Amino acid sequence: MKQGVEFVRQLIHRSRQLSAKVVRRLRRVAANLSEPSDIEKLLAAMPRSGAVGEVAGSRILITGSTRGVGRVMAETLARDGALVIVHGRDPGKAAAAAAAIAGSAGGRVASVAGDLSDPDTDLVAQAAAEVGGIDVLIHNAGVLGPSDTHIWDVPADTLSETMRTNFDAVHRLTSSLVKHWLAAQTAGRILFISTGTAEIPTAKLGPYGIAKSAMERLARSYAHELGTSGIALATIRLGSVRTDMTRSYFNWEDAEQLPPPETVMPVIQYALTADSRAVHGRVLTSWGVNADPLAGRSMAHPAAGMPAFHYPKFTLNGQPVARDSDKITVFDRAENQFGPAPQVTQALSEMLHTRPLSIYPDDDYDELRSVLARTHGLKPENFTIGAGSWDVLDRILKLYALAGDSVVVNDPGWFGFTMLTQRRQVRQIAVPFDPGRSGNRPHHDLERVLQSIDYDTRLIYLINPSNPEGVPLDRAEFLAFLDRVPAHIPVIVDEAYAEFSTAPGRLIGADIVNGTEKPVIVTRTFSKFYGLAAMRIGYGIARPEIVERLDRMALIFTVSKMAETAAIAALGAAGRNDTLRNTIAAERDRIFNAVQETGRQPIHSDSCMMLVPPPVDPVKFWDTYEAQNIHMPRAAFFGGDYVLMPVARPDQNTRNIEIYRSFR
Repeated sequence: MKQGVEFVRQLIHRSRQLSAKVVRRLRRVAANLSEPSDIEKLLAAMPRSGAVGEVAGSRILITGSTRGVGRVMAETLARDGALVIVHGRDPGKAAAAAAAIAGSAGGRVASVAGDLSDPDTDLVAQAAAEVGGIDVLIHNAGVLGPSDTHIWDVPADTLSETMRTNFDAVHRLTSSLVKHWLAAQTAGRILFISTGTAEIPTAKLGPYGIAKSAMERLARSYAHELGTSGIALATIRLGSVRTDMTRSYFNWEDAEQLPPPETVMPVIQYALTADSRAVHGRVLTSWGVNADPLAGRSMAHPAAGMPAFHYPKFTLNGQPVARDSDKITVFDRAENQFGPAPQVTQALSEMLHTRPLSIYPDDDYDELRSVLARTHGLKPENFTIGAGSWDVLDRILKLYALAGDSVVVNDPGWFGFTMLTQRRQVRQIAVPFDPGRSGNRPHHDLERVLQSIDYDTRLIYLINPSNPEGVPLDRAEFLAFLDRVPAHIPVIVDEAYAEFSTAPGRLIGADIVNGTEKPVIVTRTFSKFYGLAAMRIGYGIARPEIVERLDRMALIFTVSKMAETAAIAALGAAGRNDTLRNTIAAERDRIFNAVQETGRQPIHSDSCMMLVPPPVDPVKFWDTYEAQNIHMPRAAFFGGDYVLMPVARPDQNTRNIEIYRSFR
């Protein structure tokens, strides 16, 4: 009886879950019906080809064009005036598709047929018989292969079957057509349709990705050997679009949210109409051209399809306001509200009077390296200099990680490192920071970091003290963790806020880099504690052999002599630095106690910012400060349980505490 009741209870619970899921999906559908979807907005904003006439009259063979992406290509190019040659395995279906396209697009549309994996299929001869030859070939046909099988479970004959269509047939047809063009001394163009999976593996799509990767290398080899023959070849990587093939891989909801095949046409039309020298041997992407037509056509880097980052502009009463205006106080970038030491201003003034700006800076930064060595008790060879820690971190990624590799990071973390990994197509494995909800102290979950290391993990990135929590790494815990990190994985310790830290037992990265065989790279910046954010200067600390490798990736003259001079002066202001550190520590305690007095528990910080529970909804919290001409960082953490409170000048902290206490 009890088992029966439990079964019914579980059935009811599962039914409620299913009903909730259905309701959520119906709401999404309703939203899409009531307003333009993201896909409709994308279609409306798609770049249009300005050279459509250049394909008019061209005989274009598109393999696999009776449906899906190939069908859209055929219809669009037929409307553009091309003599399209439709291809399909079945002669009847290919002819029917050609007739339908001719009826809707107008003009002449021919058809050829045959199984491309069959060596006896000769599309070049068929096209010659139908329309007299081929001017353009688009290798669109392909098979997905197994999509639910680990690569080690894929039988060799199954892999070979996928390769026969996606690679062997492509080579055979390309070879036949290229030989014909060379013999006839005529120009031609071939597009190889590929996918991002060719570069970055996708789980359980091994055979497909392997075949496409091989096809891309094939295209590059043809392009290299054909040189300036007049025959142009280009690879086109398409993003996932809504077709029968993608429906067989994605679940129903995800497949229906994919953009339609029409979104691939801008890159196809460009590749067909551009000067052959502009596309020969290139890899173009549909997402890059759609996001930025000019950059996407000329840039090989994935950043071509990424928007540039800009902080939002500030407004006050509807009017634009400068960040350094006396009308508003801005706390969104953890900038040092005390500013740089007076010694910095004096040193810069003297430098401008004694060293002409027409002289290049020292490309080795010997003076700064020597001062850093004395400051940290190391050798000059332990330091690499960069335009902020951004520069050093980017070099580390460039040196150690390829597109598709992974790096283990804390979550939350620094958005700047996320930007760097995205632009290099390096995958982040995010390990949640433990804020201490279970009664334990807030801490870096180093055990989980170790457990999260994947086969393709090339780096571990930790922030000390953490961002945004301000919790330092414990030295003993870190060394025990480091002993268990595989020797081939460098550990980055980002110490952007380390100079603010005063906690006993904390990790100081410079103290351990030479004392371990494990590759540890510490990064620091002069932007925060030293107040030199405008100068753009930072540095890395590591064993000399690692520094030498990092310096290989550096550009010369990226750090100005003014920045180096300012950094040296800032390091030399020891008395002022001690005073600043002690002041910040005292202010941290004051803010912590003030928040506790309201009955709320902040996370104790060892940095220049602190996570505090918002007394009201976060948006109302930020808006209230904004009404007092104070711009707080508009970010909530750990499910909205915390917002950022700056640790600034005493007068600023007093005002911030007063507003915080005013909430009821």
